[in-house]
Amino acid sequence: MSEKVESIDELYYLDPENDLGGIEYKLIVNSKRLEGLQTQMLFRLREGQGHAMYRLGIMDDGLAVGLIEKHFNESFRNLEKMALNLDAEAKILTKENVGKTLKGLDKYLKNSYFRNIVGFDEKTEESSEDRFVADIEIKFNTDYQYQSITIGIAGNVDSGKSTLLGVLTSGELDDGNGFARSSIASHRHEIDSGQTSSRSYHIIGYDKSGKVVDFSRADTWEEIIDHSQKIIRFCDLAGHEKYFKTTIKGIASKPNYVIIMIEAGRGITDMTKQHIITCGVYKVPFIIVISKVDQSPKERYQETVDEIESYLKTKYNLYPYRINNQHEAIQASKEMMQYDQHMKVRNRLIPILSISNVTGKGLDLLKTLCYMLPPNREYETGSDVKLYIHKIRNVRGNGKIIVGDLANGRLKVSQEVLVGPTSTGQYYKRVIKSLRINRVDVNEVEAGHQCSIALRHHPEDVNDSMVILNVGNKPPPVFKQFGARIQILSNTPARDINNVTVRKGSEIHLTVNNLNKSAKVIKIIEKNGTPVDDDTNVEIKVHDRGLLLLEFSNYHYLEINDLFSFRQAYIYGVGNITALDSDDFTRA
Repeated sequence: MSEKVESIDELYYLDPENDLGGIEYKLIVNSKRLEGLQTQMLFRLREGQGHAMYRLGIMDDGLAVGLIEKHFNESFRNLEKMALNLDAEAKILTKENVGKTLKGLDKYLKNSYFRNIVGFDEKTEESSEDRFVADIEIKFNTDYQYQSITIGIAGNVDSGKSTLLGVLTSGELDDGNGFARSSIASHRHEIDSGQTSSRSYHIIGYDKSGKVVDFSRADTWEEIIDHSQKIIRFCDLAGHEKYFKTTIKGIASKPNYVIIMIEAGRGITDMTKQHIITCGVYKVPFIIVISKVDQSPKERYQETVDEIESYLKTKYNLYPYRINNQHEAIQASKEMMQYDQHMKVRNRLIPILSISNVTGKGLDLLKTLCYMLPPNREYETGSDVKLYIHKIRNVRGNGKIIVGDLANGRLKVSQEVLVGPTSTGQYYKRVIKSLRINRVDVNEVEAGHQCSIALRHHPEDVNDSMVILNVGNKPPPVFKQFGARIQILSNTPARDINNVTVRKGSEIHLTVNNLNKSAKVIKIIEKNGTPVDDDTNVEIKVHDRGLLLLEFSNYHYLEINDLFSFRQAYIYGVGNITALDSDDFTRA
């Protein structure tokens, strides 16, 4: 438990409470309402995949009121009782003193019950004693309940991404010569070059006490999961520009968070900027980790920190937040950038940590931050199935295995599903033979998890551009053509960037959900908001916006409002799908 004893002594607000998710605000927990409140706790635990956060002393609108010690202790005991009844446990993570002032609370002080819980003193018109707010963690005790979040690791080539993952998963520091990186490399050429060329996944866990469970404590993924109540699933993304398509696809798969690594001695690079832009396109919160601080002179390190802070503030109006201790790591996890259910930015704080994989500096703070990060997406487990296929593996003795992210619904062993579409727009009807999450066999998978699927009579032409859907009364729609609004951005240097354009007939390489395909520009409908009658000589250049009709060479599964990014030559752009029906293209 971290307890802040000095008084803040002023009112402050958090973001308003969200009706969904694993975070609950409670001004006070009254013993007379425990049965109803226990049902609410169970809902929050399920929303948080077995993990909930109660913010005590906070009103629904986010106002931090605080409780005097008597009511604080009574509320915590009631939370413990409810958690015990649900086979869970309650633990105080942070406790803050908000002081005695009641300024700004006049409308609430008219209520006698409110005056009681804040200890109102009529003589001083303040609280008779200090008031406290707290973050209280509620976790299931049962072994099969664990929370899982996915964190992508991006950054420029040689920034230490794979080395960091090797250190985190092995529990051993690097020797400075690639020892940690070699333990997780997927291909021989990655060991030889030190450069990641493909996406790979690695895990660490946290046990009931919050201690890391890595390969120094376990021999297999299964053992890590068995001993953990929270799993962090890391996705190692390529840093070299020639593998940038792979990195975009990894971020487009929408991990919960992305760590963007920046080498202390090099500072922000063009690839760093591309990674930040891509996170923004796909609405993925990110964390900045400055690596190799042991190798950088102090003056150069400070220049890098200043450069990062200035870039985030001036370019994106974000609030950089340096993490120097455990309390700041916990605070950052609560206040960092998130997106609401409408994909609008809810917070603008960007955590910044400095680490060394050789000396171990900052690694404990990074582990604390990862442990405290909440699941930040609400998934529709009761809706129709929608799984995006990201990889096909050939496993000896088992044939082809599908790996994908379940975006909606539930999958069960023996369930009949549709797999497709094929290049001609057809779907296969197949039955699920087995399911796995994090290499562990399961009978059911809920939305929000990546899983491995074996099918009975696996289609030979299944690929990583397909989806898995419910079997319905009629086949799901498939599309070649679609309307889209785009904007061209660029951080890639070119001799004459204005000569690089998108025009009718251009081919742009587009990443949307699990698709990584080229699309042809069939028609330019608008440029910068102005309708185009004759698009023969119209060009969309850097910083221009356009409404286009695009076409894939084959049929694919698409949805209105799908976000995408694209590249052509030296330009980089973003957009969203606005129309799928040919009658709507001109009105998109």
